[in-house]
Amino acid sequence: KALLDINRQDEFHLFGISTFETYEHLKNIEFNKYPNANLKIIKLPAKLFRTVFIAWQKIEWPPIENFIGKVDIYHSFNWYFPPQKKGKKIATVFDMTPILFPKYHHKRTVQLENLRLERIKEFADLVITISDSSKKDFLNFSPKSVVEVVYPAADNFNWEISQERAEKVRRKYSLSPGYFLSVATFEPRKNLTGLLKAYLKSKFER
Repeated sequence: KALLDINRQDEFHLFGISTFETYEHLKNIEFNKYPNANLKIIKLPAKLFRTVFIAWQKIEWPPIENFIGKVDIYHSFNWYFPPQKKGKKIATVFDMTPILFPKYHHKRTVQLENLRLERIKEFADLVITISDSSKKDFLNFSPKSVVEVVYPAADNFNWEISQERAEKVRRKYSLSPGYFLSVATFEPRKNLTGLLKAYLKSKFER
């Protein structure tokens, strides 16, 4: 939305693949106020999700243009780097941990990321990383790639939460004082076991 707010002259095709469950959320994303943007979501059963990601990149068909039409630039953010007929190809690489530290990821994630990163290495005209460290790691993996660092921007945050609102949330989730909040995914690298141990220890010492 921030990009669309400052760029009204270019045309944006927002493309994604979702499960039927996540589609219920994604379909409600509002871009009506941006006449130069349109949303295209392909729905898949959850059990086919990963298989399609892998097959699409290995078979090299169909090209992304079959879904969104001709593009000058295609920018891939995560999970897949699809085949493309024409135009520049850009990919954002957040980190190289699936290759550097595979034991901290699910095996399926490692397989997907390895496939994607190999394709980026071969086909990307530009690679964007979110830190100098990630840039260094990617260049060790692909020394001939063109890599630029673009730091993620932060949205405006409002940290002022009223006692009334906080109490409403605590009642909703039956929370009593002394809880930990984690918004991490269920992956070994998030060390949720360590978080649970810290929580139990904190309660014991209290």
